[in-house]
Amino acid sequence: MIKISFKANKLDKCSFFNTDINLHLGESFNLPGEANCKLLSGFEKGIDTVSVISFILENINSVSLGLLSAYIYDQLKPQKIEKIEINGKEIPLEKSAIEEELAKYKISDKDDGH
Repeated sequence: MIKISFKANKLDKCSFFNTDINLHLGESFNLPGEANCKLLSGFEKGIDTVSVISFILENINSVSLGLLSAYIYDQLKPQKIEKIEINGKEIPLEKSAIEEELAKYKISDKDDGH
């Protein structure tokens, strides 16, 4: 499992996860590349404060790796976020840095049914 966290001003979990559905803590959902995730923390819409959003990636494979890295970067870049945490390690908000760090935790393709 991979824990991803970031802080952002005026960003809520619904806009990051690109949904109108209000996700609840502990709820599972998919991100691009069918990466299965579980929400750990995040503020609700309309709260004007620094949001800390954390979620767990329950699996990631070579197919989802590039898609998910690009998605995280594309969602957070407009928020002027400079770094995120992946399993407690600060990573600069760069597509290549995110993909490189996530690659350390990917499951092998033979284990994911491909």
